[in-house]
Amino acid sequence: AVRPADGGKPMAGMRCEVCHAEYSVRIENKLVWSKSRVLSYRSLESGFECMSLVITVVVMCTTPLLVWRASDPRQKARLLENGWLVVITGFSMLALGALTLRKIVHRWFRVQMTPLVVQ
Repeated sequence: AVRPADGGKPMAGMRCEVCHAEYSVRIENKLVWSKSRVLSYRSLESGFECMSLVITVVVMCTTPLLVWRASDPRQKARLLENGWLVVITGFSMLALGALTLRKIVHRWFRVQMTPLVVQ
């Protein structure tokens, strides 16, 4: 039976009109590397989104280090009181950034895929 790309239930109505046997057809996604697909609007959008996400995460994770280096000893003592908050925030930003990056890459791959009917 023909199954949708998400692996759900077989599609209804996929039987031969003459003998009423189910078609033995599969739909596979193939990665296509063509200039028109790689330079398409959706592909470039995912690329720029990925680049801006990486830059944002790097800046947000290095900001506490820059603040630490620029502060005097009295300010450093005060920063150490809330150091756990900075560490938790940093790890949260890394985790959210990694999950979002994964989603962007998967979306980019979906744009590059072409469905093919295979027997």
